[in-house]
Amino acid sequence: MKKFKNVELAKLYRVSEKTIRNWIDAAKRQSLNLRLISEKNKYYIADTESNHLTLKSLSDRGRKFQNRRAFTQVRPTKEFYEVYNERQIIDIISNLEINREIPHKYAYFNGGAHYFDLYINRVIQEDNPITVKRTIEALDFNEEYIFSLFKNNEKVNIVDIGPGNGVPVKKFAEKLIKLGKLRKYIGVDISPEMLKIAEKNFYEWFGSLFPFEGHVRDINIDSIQELLFKNTHISDTEELSCINVIFYLGSTIENQRKYDESLHTIKSSMGKSDILFLGQLLDTDKTKVHLNFSPRDKMSKNSDIELLITVLDLLNIKQDCYEVERYYDHNEKARIISINLKLDIDIIFETRDFKQTVGLKTGDNIVIYRHNQHNSIEVINSLNDIGFDLMQASLSYDGEQILVIAKIKTVS
Repeated sequence: MKKFKNVELAKLYRVSEKTIRNWIDAAKRQSLNLRLISEKNKYYIADTESNHLTLKSLSDRGRKFQNRRAFTQVRPTKEFYEVYNERQIIDIISNLEINREIPHKYAYFNGGAHYFDLYINRVIQEDNPITVKRTIEALDFNEEYIFSLFKNNEKVNIVDIGPGNGVPVKKFAEKLIKLGKLRKYIGVDISPEMLKIAEKNFYEWFGSLFPFEGHVRDINIDSIQELLFKNTHISDTEELSCINVIFYLGSTIENQRKYDESLHTIKSSMGKSDILFLGQLLDTDKTKVHLNFSPRDKMSKNSDIELLITVLDLLNIKQDCYEVERYYDHNEKARIISINLKLDIDIIFETRDFKQTVGLKTGDNIVIYRHNQHNSIEVINSLNDIGFDLMQASLSYDGEQILVIAKIKTVS
C-alpha cells in the first residue's frame, strides 16, 4: 500500500507538517479515523480514498474556523527597494506567485553577504568535510594536471563565478602569483556586497597591487562573453598569450531551480581556449542532510538560517508569521528549507511604475533554499548535452563531490 510523506501532505492540503504529525498522533490514539502505515517505528498516512476524504474535511474545517485576525498585509521595507533593482524585484514577485519560492541568489544582498562570509570563516575551521573544503582539496589533488593545461600560456585570468568570499580559489591564485602568471582576477556575482567582501579579502591576502576586477551579473541570464573575449584578446603592446580559467565552484549551480540554465549562459560566453572548472556536491545519503547556515557557534531561534531569512526581513514578513521546515524532497531530488505560513499574507509591492499584490495563504510553503541533487553521470551527461567537451572528472575520496574540467565543443 502506498503512503504519503508528511511534506507531500502538507503541500497537498496546505497545512504545516506539524499539523500532519498531530493528525497522525490522533489516529494512533484512535480519536481520528485515518489508516496509518508503520515503517521502522515511524508512522505515515496511507494513500487511500477514505483517508483523502478525511484529510480534506480536516483541512477545510481548519480554514472555515480560522480566526479573522489570522491575516495581515505587509509592504516591503524601504531598504528592499534600495537593495534590489526593478528587474530583480519583478523576478522575486514572479517566483513568489508562480513557484512559491524566493530564489536563493537574493539572499546574498545586504546583510546576507556578511552572514555568508562569517559562515564560511566558521565552517572552514571545523573538522566536517564541507563543500568549500572539498573544493580546495579537489583543486590541490588535481594541481599538477591543472597547471599543465596552461603551461604554454604566459598569463592566466581567473574568472570566478559566484566567488563568495574568495576562499576556494585563494591557493590557486597564490600559486599563479608566485609563478608570475596571474594577469587578472575577475569576480562575477549578482550581489555587489559579495564582490566587495571578496575584493577586500584578496587585497588583505595579496596586497594592494592584486589585479581584482568585479562585475555584477546574474549568470542565469547575463552573458559574460565580452569579459572573456576582451581579457584574452589583449592589445598588441602586451603581446601575451593569455587564457581564461573559469571557476564555477561551491555547488552554486545546485541552488538554482533550473539546473542547466547558467551552464548555457557560460557555454555561450566561452571562447575555444577557455577552460571551465565545475565543482558540486553529488547525490548521496550523507549529502541529503540539512545545512546549518549559522555564522556563530551558539544559536538562537532561526540563527542557523540568518542568511536565508534576510529577504523575508526585507519583505517585512516577521518571524512569528511562519515556521521553518527542513526536508529532503524525493520528487524534486532536492534538499529544501522552506517557511510554512501561520496566516494569510498579502504582500503589496509598489514602485513608481507598477503596483502588485501577492496573496499567500495559511499553510503555503515558501521555498527559501534549495540544493538539487545529481549523481556524477547526470552531471557529465548534462555538460555533454549542453555542448561541453569533458577533459577530466575526479571524485572526492568519499564520493560526495565532483570536480569536472571541460572546454566547449568546437567545429573541427
